[in-house]
Amino acid sequence: MTFSPLAFVGGTAMLSAVEVMGKVADMITLVVPVSDDGGSSGKIVRLIGGPAVGDCRSAISRLGSAAGKAPAPLGKLLGYRLSQDVKVAALEWLDILQGSHPIWKDIPNQFQIIVTRFLLSFNNSIMKRSSSPFTFSNGSLGNFFLTGARIYFGSLDSGLFLLSRLWHLPYGFMVLPCLEHDRSLTLGIEFMDEGMDDIIGQSNISHPGTETVDKSGSGGEALPGKISRSFYVDTVTGEEVVPQPHPGILKSLESGLHTMLIYGRGSLVTSIVPCLHFREVTLAIQRLNIPKILITNGGPDRETSYCTPEGIHVMSCLEVVTFFLTQLEIPLKDYKSYFTHVVVPSVGGLVVGSDFAEAFPDLEILTVEAKLNPNGSSHYDDTKLVSQLQKLNTDTRFLKSRY
Repeated sequence: MTFSPLAFVGGTAMLSAVEVMGKVADMITLVVPVSDDGGSSGKIVRLIGGPAVGDCRSAISRLGSAAGKAPAPLGKLLGYRLSQDVKVAALEWLDILQGSHPIWKDIPNQFQIIVTRFLLSFNNSIMKRSSSPFTFSNGSLGNFFLTGARIYFGSLDSGLFLLSRLWHLPYGFMVLPCLEHDRSLTLGIEFMDEGMDDIIGQSNISHPGTETVDKSGSGGEALPGKISRSFYVDTVTGEEVVPQPHPGILKSLESGLHTMLIYGRGSLVTSIVPCLHFREVTLAIQRLNIPKILITNGGPDRETSYCTPEGIHVMSCLEVVTFFLTQLEIPLKDYKSYFTHVVVPSVGGLVVGSDFAEAFPDLEILTVEAKLNPNGSSHYDDTKLVSQLQKLNTDTRFLKSRY
């Protein structure tokens, strides 16, 4: 029995489990958002434009680590972050470009030539576009490399292909950006209360006022009200746009090769929903007869914690995702079109609620061992989480007709 998940992952929040999953999966497709405008990715997007590449780079590196075929020093190189001190980071960057930085130690010459070529492409681009020095502090070398490759080839897909080859990703292991084109887009939200102002910018929605973003999907002051609509915004013009999904998503959903669909974990509105923002994708999900699993976060997040006075219920998670899916002018179907199982942590996490069984009688709650964090949220045991997913892979309800 093959284990071949297709996962809409919430940025970095799910990636520790992805690395475990990559060690046991026969094939895997990860769909990741590219609208992040915070952190290292945000710096690049604000100056150069184009999609945010950080989550794509992180996903490839985790799958590459799971495969274990790339030279270990290369992984260290592409995962390296420059100093948080502005002056030290600038000097580090020059040393890297000149080949004198200690990070190059043990990197094979052919890899150093390739990586340096695209770091120079990135450097030339920022020199052309910036009238003041670019701030390299805490910058991700992998993000700089991938952005340089995107600029050089004129295509993020080509850059991702190159990075996947450097990491020696096995055949059938794939990371897809959720959007088709290479424009610079971010997210916006409207509130049900029309008197509230829209919020524009993914980081303003999920983690306002933070330069270093914690993407654990938990914590943060709640939004002031319920969200009525999310939408994409062109960061250059400030206008709302309706982008197209990456064609590889539909191809993967309709291939008949995947044995499981996973949502999460991560911020629902800014990480999961942006990957499901498309009518064609939603219709394809409806047609699948495979396990469709929502992996909840280890605690409330800013985007959905308004749902109940005592915190966010699992039921609210389902209602939020279903609400956004059914905004797409598609024939309304019940929750079973999108979900078959919900995973929750054994401690901390979200409230299941006594009314859950009545509201969702055919939906199964699965509890996975977790540990409490100091802030009251929890963190899954990723090995046991993936083991539970493997068990679902053999669910007899889906074996006869998966599609």
